[in-house]
Amino acid sequence: MLREELLVDLEKKKNLLKEKSDAEIYAKTKALEKKNLKYLEEKEKQITAEIKKENIEYLKERENTIKAEAIADLEREKEGLKEEMRRELETKEQLKKTELWAELEKEKNLLKEKSDAEIYAKTKALEKKNLKYLEEKKEEISAEIEKRNIEYLRERENLIKSEAMVGLEKEKEFMKKNTELELQNKIEEVQISNEEHLKRREKELKAEISGELEKKFYQKLQEEEKQIRKELEEEFNKNLSKTEFEMKQNMEKEVEAKRLRIEEALKKEHNKKLQDQEQKIREKLQNEFEAKQQIMKSEFVADLEREKNLLKEKSEAEFNAKTQSIERRNAEYLKNREKELKAEITGELEQEFYQKLENKEEQMKREIEEEKHKLKSEVEESIKHILEEK
Repeated sequence: MLREELLVDLEKKKNLLKEKSDAEIYAKTKALEKKNLKYLEEKEKQITAEIKKENIEYLKERENTIKAEAIADLEREKEGLKEEMRRELETKEQLKKTELWAELEKEKNLLKEKSDAEIYAKTKALEKKNLKYLEEKKEEISAEIEKRNIEYLRERENLIKSEAMVGLEKEKEFMKKNTELELQNKIEEVQISNEEHLKRREKELKAEISGELEKKFYQKLQEEEKQIRKELEEEFNKNLSKTEFEMKQNMEKEVEAKRLRIEEALKKEHNKKLQDQEQKIREKLQNEFEAKQQIMKSEFVADLEREKNLLKEKSEAEFNAKTQSIERRNAEYLKNREKELKAEITGELEQEFYQKLENKEEQMKREIEEEKHKLKSEVEESIKHILEEK
């Protein structure tokens, strides 16, 4: 009976101790779980901050390195393209200058031939017209001279006859003794002398009139020739200016078309290179990020393993199930958190990278536009210089 009571008391004490022990174990487990959760959260925050800090620093360094390399490559390509474009434009400009000189020389020769032909034709027509006018004028002058000569001869003849009659009358009075034959001879000599004088005077008058008419004719011919040459020269200069203006416009159009083609080709090539470099940078960053992430995962797993072993030494039996649950939860949380951090970091870096890339592209576009404007100004100055030399 006493033994049974003792056994019952022992059983009660045992149950009480067991309950107390279970309660203490439960309380300790809860406290340990709480402590471990707090420790894991702090450790997670610390590791996440370190990972984020290291990732940001590493990515910034890699980004700066890659950007510096990309900028150096772009600068080298830009210098090469500028040099190539400059050489191509110089070659094109030289060819255009040669073609322009040849075309201008050809046009000048054609206009000169045309001008000479027109001048020759107009001169011939004018000469023909003047010859016709001169012939008509000569006929009129000859008729007038002949008429005047006839009148003069008649007057002279009448005068001579009257003088002769007077002389004859006088001679008849003073030379009644002369024979009729001598008188006749005297009359004939006087008539011959009068005819020679009339012929000589007629030649002198004709020479004077012809000289004055010829002088007036050639003076008028020179004035008309000067006027024709002036008109043809004005027309030639007008046609030449028009031709030069048209050739200048055509050349400017060709240069502008060439510039647009080169600009389009450079844009396409530049965009393609930017896309290729962007893709390479993305792949490189992605690979490096994944490698870094894998290393950090391994380190984090190793840290967790060490913590797990420490906790396992303290309370392996009670803590095992809880640790597995915590590990799964932590792994899921870390995975989600890792994705979020990766998305945030990648998004920020990509946004910053693309912003800087766009700024660099805008700067390069401005530089290309300035270079094209400079080349266009040089081409226009060259054309202006050529036209001024001509």
